[in-house]
Amino acid sequence: MDRNNCCIIIVDEDRRQRADLEATLDRLGYHVVVADGREGLFQHLERGECSILIVSSAVCRDDTSAFLETVHRRRPDLSVVMLSDLPSMASVIATLRGGACDYLPKPYTLDQLIDCLDRAVTAHKLSSAHFGTRRPITAAVDRS
Repeated sequence: MDRNNCCIIIVDEDRRQRADLEATLDRLGYHVVVADGREGLFQHLERGECSILIVSSAVCRDDTSAFLETVHRRRPDLSVVMLSDLPSMASVIATLRGGACDYLPKPYTLDQLIDCLDRAVTAHKLSSAHFGTRRPITAAVDRS
């Protein structure tokens, strides 16, 4: 999957940061869809048009695990990258246990963003191909 064939949904409560990220991804050659909040995101998920979700932790409100569970229930093959203004070890753990493929603290560099997107594309390919199903590969990992 090259950048021209990769669609990314962005959801960030901060309009300026969302616009900056959209412009950056566009310059990098990605197809970008901007969702306005959670409801806008869920509408886009139903269409199944994108393979990567970049979402600000603020969108999750106070329950990252429940938010990610809802996202993966609707689109199990979607690679999720969580952005955070206030990174903490607890939020990183909750995000990754919730099935996100990556966690990127703000502010981040262009190189960090590109590396993160490369991992998200790989995770999407693996998840989509996993045993011919559309369930996330993280679902096959024993979490006990």
